[in-house]
Amino acid sequence: MFYLSNAANAILEATCATLTPQDMGRRFQSLVAAALERHPRFLRLHNNRGAGQPDCHHDPSGYGFEIKCRKSDQPLVLDDNSWNALETYRHRRLVTLLAASVPYPLWVVDLAGWSRRPIALTRISPADLDLEAYLAAAISDVVEEVGAGRMSDPRRIETVAGEESRLRSEADGRA
Repeated sequence: MFYLSNAANAILEATCATLTPQDMGRRFQSLVAAALERHPRFLRLHNNRGAGQPDCHHDPSGYGFEIKCRKSDQPLVLDDNSWNALETYRHRRLVTLLAASVPYPLWVVDLAGWSRRPIALTRISPADLDLEAYLAAAISDVVEEVGAGRMSDPRRIETVAGEESRLRSEADGRA
């Protein structure tokens, strides 16, 4: 479990106050996808916006991600569609943010070996610690780049991610 930066927590707190839980979940999925796309391992990540399963995936590396933003600390229950989709990937990850109170904790739970039982999030949940640390910093960066006034616009999150991807492609082309 890691926490986002103080600035990201303040921006997300203001955003959570103005959005429905479903809208906040969609924003969080966009934030996670934008942050993952910045990682060299996940170039050209596929984000299944809307009702896609899993929420995003990177086929070349065998990673599938289910992404949840929650306001309750009750055990998280993934539906059968989510489990079925994740089971097709070697590396199954649950990325979740508990948006109940600031500071917001972030987990990247390694679902290897998990059954379809509810997932209780604790400090000792089985985590992908390297990816968790990376995402805490990268999501904080994306949130801060988007800013409080534009977090309610999912196109802005995607624009920030797209610009980062374009700059990286240009740099790769010059190398």
